[in-house]
Amino acid sequence: MDNSSNEVSLRDHLEALLKAEAKRNDDRAKAAEVALITAYTTAKEALAESKAAADKVADKQNEWRGSINDVITTRISREEHEAARKPLSDKLDDAIARIGKNRGPGRWYEHYRKLFPHRIGLTCYVSIRGTLTDSWTLK
Repeated sequence: MDNSSNEVSLRDHLEALLKAEAKRNDDRAKAAEVALITAYTTAKEALAESKAAADKVADKQNEWRGSINDVITTRISREEHEAARKPLSDKLDDAIARIGKNRGPGRWYEHYRKLFPHRIGLTCYVSIRGTLTDSWTLK
């Protein structure tokens, strides 16, 4: 065989091809390793952030539950309110009925009920009515 300068032996050629393939494989493995490390680090950071966000949400929910429990335990129920209000309401009705029978011309109580159907402002109305009409007459 003639070994000229342009000719390469088959063995050298195959060794060169194998070395190039081994280098490409090493480069691919290093790139895959870098990609895996980057993905792992990113996933780890995302997990830490999501845990922090979940803790914040849980804290807000617990605070909300606590405030609702405080409202439930410190507020009176509708039945308790009605029971406490009933005697005062009855006294107010009696007082209004007595005032309506004993004082004032023209049945002002009916007029008052039309103006204030929900018993709002009776004291104001009585005081204003008393100052506006000086001539209260007993009937």
